[in-house]
Amino acid sequence: VMEDNGSVIWVNPLAFARGKLNNLDLDESGTIDATPGVKISAPRPLWLAYAKIIMRLQHGYETYVFPFDWRLWTMDVAPRLQQFIDEKLKTGAHDKVTLVGHSLGGLLMMDYLIGEKKNAPAERKLKPAIALGAPDNGVPQALTALADRPTPQMEIAKKLNKNNDPARMVRSFPSMYQILPAPNDLYPGWDPVPDVNIWDPATWAADGHAINAKHLKAAEAHHRMLAAADPQVPLFNVLGTHYD
Repeated sequence: VMEDNGSVIWVNPLAFARGKLNNLDLDESGTIDATPGVKISAPRPLWLAYAKIIMRLQHGYETYVFPFDWRLWTMDVAPRLQQFIDEKLKTGAHDKVTLVGHSLGGLLMMDYLIGEKKNAPAERKLKPAIALGAPDNGVPQALTALADRPTPQMEIAKKLNKNNDPARMVRSFPSMYQILPAPNDLYPGWDPVPDVNIWDPATWAADGHAINAKHLKAAEAHHRMLAAADPQVPLFNVLGTHYD
């Protein structure tokens, strides 16, 4: 849930109808809210999506929830996760944790493990790390979003109020660049976008898409860091639902 001074923006159709979607925009650096007077926070998870799994885990485990601002680079959020884990270990009954991260939360777990100031200390505190649908190699939806091909939900937001500009919003999110399909040469047999170099800003400019070249460069470097990583903890990534 993304809030501006207690008023829910994401996901809130009323906020979209009032033209508030772009209150979520970040500035050029990807670290600060772009709209003057707006301060976005992520104080709690989206209960509609996460209540069931949280309640199930609480039934058998000492469970804590770590909501975070999913617009940001996960490597920028990782120090906060580290602090959160350290605090819970000090006050709890255990000396290790199992991390469960959904979607971008799975990448956040990896950045906690492999970031410059983590590695061995993080590995000592962790048992398994379990990701649910983590976009380790990126997802095609990020490509279409940055290319101004909005989802049906964002199309509705545009229709509700002409002031809503989904393309401008997602292009301001570093995380959206972070989940672009990984470079074609990164993994054996990996060729998600044949004959197109999506990591060259000129490719986007040729089609008239005003992307953030700094975010694009940083996201490519992050993919290469993930590909080279070898954290010494058991890692599991559960993909899909309702499959054996």
